[in-house]
Amino acid sequence: MTNVALTVDDVAHVVGLPVSHIRSWLKRSAVGFGTRLFNRRVRFNLDEVRGLAVMRELVRHGQAPNRAAREAAAIVRQAGGKDAVAVCSASPDHAPVVVPPEYVRPYLEKVRIVVPLAPLWAEVDARIAGLRR
Repeated sequence: MTNVALTVDDVAHVVGLPVSHIRSWLKRSAVGFGTRLFNRRVRFNLDEVRGLAVMRELVRHGQAPNRAAREAAAIVRQAGGKDAVAVCSASPDHAPVVVPPEYVRPYLEKVRIVVPLAPLWAEVDARIAGLRR
């Protein structure tokens, strides 16, 4: 499944956002995800779709799209598809941290956003599988 090349419409369905949100984020360069093809269409691979799913969660928790995009990309790189939890601070001076679920407790007093990645990855993978039927 790592070789997926999804359209903006597909990604909107997978991530659970309106197409207009994703297109707006792309237009404003809030999103560093996706590869623009020669015909100006954009295609997304699995990590980019996961990044958009994380970004959706961060924006839902009040982060600005530009910051959420940067942090989501860092989270996906750090997680590497493993079962982990993303921990984000309210302070823009602190980078997100990805930790195993059993190590998240010490961070809970100091953070604003906690995103369990395994259920998010499972949701993305299931929705992508549903597109291919």
